Amino acid sequence: AMAGWVKTGSLTGVYEWWGPTLQNHNWKKVPWYSGNTALRNIRYWKKHGIKYVLYEAWAEDRPAMSLRWPHYYVAARGLWDSKLTSRQIWKQACRKLYGPAARHMFGFYKLLETAMTESDVHSGNWSLPAPEDIYTSDTEIRATRILKAAVTAAKRSKDPKVLKRVLDQQKM
Repeated sequence: AMAGWVKTGSLTGVYEWWGPTLQNHNWKKVPWYSGNTALRNIRYWKKHGIKYVLYEAWAEDRPAMSLRWPHYYVAARGLWDSKLTSRQIWKQACRKLYGPAARHMFGFYKLLETAMTESDVHSGNWSLPAPEDIYTSDTEIRATRILKAAVTAAKRSKDPKVLKRVLDQQKM
């Protein structure tokens, strides 16, 4: 379909749906990150002349920034510079937000992204599979250990906001 639209010259924008909670309410309190997928899509669209991207991300019961910011941030930065990788974007954000806990927080986000992108579980177009099918017990144990290490590291920061941010992610 993209090839046909590109030939017309009238396709300048796309719509991407980011609402995992609409069909599977279990995702309301569970993070989902696929920065590499978002960036791959952005590169594809830019290659085909797309100038405008609308991400539908409204389908949350409460403000979702604590839960979803890593995904939103990667896409926003990728729209400005699609040559960046999610690893580059997250590392920079983690250094800025988490100071001495940056390495741990980056590891946390990469672990969850890897679990999502390397899963062989399939789902429909409008819904993710059950969270426990993506985030196995092993992933949950590893993520918990990483966050505990991040809390310990954040306590060394002179900025109290660093610990608060790490605790927010741990609570989430």
